[in-house]
Amino acid sequence: MDTSRNICTILTSADLSEGNIKATVKTIEHNPNKFYLLQSGWQTKLWEVVEQLGKVSDDENTLTKMRIAYDLKFDLQTELKIGGDPYTNGTKVKSLADLLEILEFTESLLLNRADYHVIIDDATNPNAANQAVVKLYQQMVFLNLELDIQKKSEAKLVKVIGRPIRIAIMGTKKAGKSVIINSLLKRDYAPTSSLLPTPNTIKYIPAFPNSLLTLDYYSKRYVFDSAERLRIFIGKEYVQALRNTSYDSNLPDMTIYYPCNEPVSYEVWDTPEPNYAGATDEYLKNVTACIKEVDVCIFVMNYSNCLTNDEVTFLKRLNEILRAENKISQFIVVVNRIDERYAVDEDKSVNRILDYLSKRLGDLTPPYRNIVIFGTSALQSFYLDSVIDLVKADRAEDGKDVDELPLIEGDSIRPLQRRHKDALALIKFIYCELCKLEDFHDIENPTEKEIYAFSGIPQLRRYVEYLGEQSRRQH
Repeated sequence: MDTSRNICTILTSADLSEGNIKATVKTIEHNPNKFYLLQSGWQTKLWEVVEQLGKVSDDENTLTKMRIAYDLKFDLQTELKIGGDPYTNGTKVKSLADLLEILEFTESLLLNRADYHVIIDDATNPNAANQAVVKLYQQMVFLNLELDIQKKSEAKLVKVIGRPIRIAIMGTKKAGKSVIINSLLKRDYAPTSSLLPTPNTIKYIPAFPNSLLTLDYYSKRYVFDSAERLRIFIGKEYVQALRNTSYDSNLPDMTIYYPCNEPVSYEVWDTPEPNYAGATDEYLKNVTACIKEVDVCIFVMNYSNCLTNDEVTFLKRLNEILRAENKISQFIVVVNRIDERYAVDEDKSVNRILDYLSKRLGDLTPPYRNIVIFGTSALQSFYLDSVIDLVKADRAEDGKDVDELPLIEGDSIRPLQRRHKDALALIKFIYCELCKLEDFHDIENPTEKEIYAFSGIPQLRRYVEYLGEQSRRQH
């Protein structure tokens, strides 16, 4: 075990030997505020290391708190730049461990600033650079860090503006597609009932900030004064569709225009669920047409039951379509509802699930390789956005600074509960998330920053925007 670095420790095969593994676990238990990296070149998989450590540890929260990843060696020239000037020289780094040592972190091991940029030189080997970006993004997911990563040829390009990033969301029933959509759009437009599978494609298209919320459906335009009324309308249509489960009974597509004032806007396509529509030739034809049009394709799974037989069957066909359309590099897997791990007695390590899932996807025919797999609690992020809106409204009413940080902390929850009894469920949910960060991760006085980071949504949004920017430049 190499403990010579300040912020990270390198684990070796010797650390997991029968004579050393107990001492390794004790070291990890007594040093939770460090990153642990598997020695470069070590053939053992991360999920196997976590599994072995879990068998020895007496503290079931050790693996929950542990921030573990692979120590990548950077074969291509890699620099860390600080600030927004793409022409300044950065600090060269040769490995992930080197990179972590020069970053600044908070006490909860989150980045202390938002203007870090990792630049990978792609001049000599563009394909290797693409793979290096993907691998490094995956390590950031493992370490729960939101870091800007790009190739050198991209760093000096002017960002494409105008067209929103077009995202297709796919997944089987109860996977959590709707909550992912709502967290990306930061509004509860998509119906989230697990009893109502999606029988059609719904397109959520951004409009001007002060626009009306409208729905185009059956050659008619409907206007809604709230997201709740929109969801109720769609829900009734879904119930009607469920009365006849044949493929021909699927509803026509819906197009929703939503007011948007975000600096980067998303056009989200919520696609039918394959285990509702059936993996018919017509359905796969529609999937192909969708993939042709979008910038990013996200497949959503449920943390408690991921990679089911239905998902494996669909993913095999989907892989063929992605490859035929040259879109495999635009594909993302999201394992949602990772907050459910707190409700079980063991196996709370998200990284173990994500890394094992990577292996399983790589074993499929055809295989999924060089893709990033995210673990998210979309409900955590979405509810937090809603509660922050309440906090800012209260501060504005009281004549206080609406943007003063922190916005959410333990002491601020009780006043919120008194003033917003109609939103108690949301507020109590966020309070429980604060408690989980304290109880399971030993984070003292957590705030909205930690809740956002542990939801996984900021990392997902950053990678979506990276892929979306690439796709928009190509078109």
